[in-house]
Amino acid sequence: MIERAVKLQKKLTPFFNQMEKEKIQTYRASALEEIKKMIGKLKETLDYCNANADMRNKSLYSLRELSKRIAAAINIKTISDLIEEAEIKYDSYMEELE
Repeated sequence: MIERAVKLQKKLTPFFNQMEKEKIQTYRASALEEIKKMIGKLKETLDYCNANADMRNKSLYSLRELSKRIAAAINIKTISDLIEEAEIKYDSYMEELE
């Protein structure tokens, strides 16, 4: 019985690993799209407010860096943490511009 379970586990492990990779890729793509939207809205607001170069650079750079970190992240927890960080920074920049 245990031998059959071990054999079954060996057969199923690659399948589950592939499913996990696909889930991470889907989540990553969604997170990157969300950051892309944040950057677009932030650019519009920066333009509307005639923000100075320092504010533009600081805000856009930090979101782009988070985007790069999300692209390199290898698990959902890390991606989730990074998107949360991006949302906090985005909200902070938008409040600063109001």
